[in-house]
Amino acid sequence: MNSDILNRLKEIVGDDAFSRTINLTFPHGMELPSCVIHPSSSHEIQQIIKLANKKSFRIHTISSGFPHHSSRGIKGHEYIIMDLSKMNRILRIDVKNRVAMIEPGVTFELLIPKLESAGLRLLLPLLPRAGKSVLAAYLDRVPITIPRFHWDSSDPLLCTEVVFGSGDLFRTGSAAGPGSLEEQWSSGQAQKNPMGPSQFDPYRLIQGSQGTIGIVTWGTIKCESLPTYHEVYMAGSDTIDPLIEFSYSILRRRLLDEHLLMNDVYLSHIVESNAYGCETVRSSLPKWILIAGVSGTGPIPLDEFEYKRDETFELAEKHGIELAPALGKIHGEKMKHLLTHSSLKNDRNSQSIVVSKKIFFITTLDQTPFHVSKVEKCASEYGTSTDNLGVYLQPIVQGVNTHCEFDIYYDSSDQREVRTTERFIVTASRLLLDLGAFFSRPYGAISDMVFEKASKSMVESYYKVKSIFDPNNILNPGYLCFGRGNQ
Repeated sequence: MNSDILNRLKEIVGDDAFSRTINLTFPHGMELPSCVIHPSSSHEIQQIIKLANKKSFRIHTISSGFPHHSSRGIKGHEYIIMDLSKMNRILRIDVKNRVAMIEPGVTFELLIPKLESAGLRLLLPLLPRAGKSVLAAYLDRVPITIPRFHWDSSDPLLCTEVVFGSGDLFRTGSAAGPGSLEEQWSSGQAQKNPMGPSQFDPYRLIQGSQGTIGIVTWGTIKCESLPTYHEVYMAGSDTIDPLIEFSYSILRRRLLDEHLLMNDVYLSHIVESNAYGCETVRSSLPKWILIAGVSGTGPIPLDEFEYKRDETFELAEKHGIELAPALGKIHGEKMKHLLTHSSLKNDRNSQSIVVSKKIFFITTLDQTPFHVSKVEKCASEYGTSTDNLGVYLQPIVQGVNTHCEFDIYYDSSDQREVRTTERFIVTASRLLLDLGAFFSRPYGAISDMVFEKASKSMVESYYKVKSIFDPNNILNPGYLCFGRGNQ
């Protein structure tokens, strides 16, 4: 990249927010970025995007703290890294309307205690990394653990301010106006309705687009009141079917807060980071575990908590399920802490050579035993032990469908095991895709498979939308289907 462009970028963000030092790891074959810049406002982001359109360089955006597991770089183009992690202001917490407005650099570690001090709680994914950007997680539709508060696939993301790849700034939903944000606040508005403006819902294009449509400069997120009473119970079974039947029964009644299922391998790994400790925990557990959170809030919190708890236990008894405050070596208080906090480590695997790679997709809860059996069979054919195969099932959107995740644990110091795991992931992903798994958040090789299988008209529609909002393809080219030769 020529010095004139670099000097202009330095002028826009200032010397302190410009660096030629690249503290990121990129896959083999990817060009290194020319520089890293840290904009501090939407105006600076607009200027950078307009310069990129004029000078034909690309932009790869990150917003979370290190390590950046999804940093893939851009192949075949000059590009810069736009790091939004310093845009980390909590702009507003509206307790009455249970809404928080935050910038993209706000992390789970920062936001959770701030909301708790205001009497609110964040609708959390399972053990988000402490340094993970809250907006990045919700823009990627990472599932939350409380399906009864998950009314739409976009939840808990509400309104956004976005700078499109064209350089135009836009506000989605009720934030679009009329009036400035301050004028809206003075009239009692809280930027809580994500739909619109008019009959157009651009947030549905932005969410899940992996930064290929625009760069979000702030967003509002839906919160809930911090419960006065909150307990977590667990149930175990050697087969998953009884837990699924109970889950459907309880989901219809919306009695639970946290509601998730996992196998013993997955639970032992999230509870105990040490590989040897995992085996000790796992030996005390049944094959499948259901985790159920019950809470009470509002003017009569104890009454609410007790009726929910009692009705939950009655339903469990009818289904032959035994709910208890502890299971094996794991107590409900430990699970409650895990469900209400970010990961204590920057990377939950950082203390061990045992790491994991994931396959995740959407299906229905009743179909998950079928998918599990197919993946376990595929694992045995590859010589991958099911002792290293974690399974996490998260009902979403009121339990209408389910996030199904497989975590494959392996020894990162053993190159043969690394290669075997990578081949297994590709084979298992293709198998699941052929069996009807819906990969709504495809990355890497899985993204290639998804768009190879997609209809030509769907891919053409993606390119049409991209050409409207990012006409010169400057934002994350190569993500999703863009730049992959599928046009």
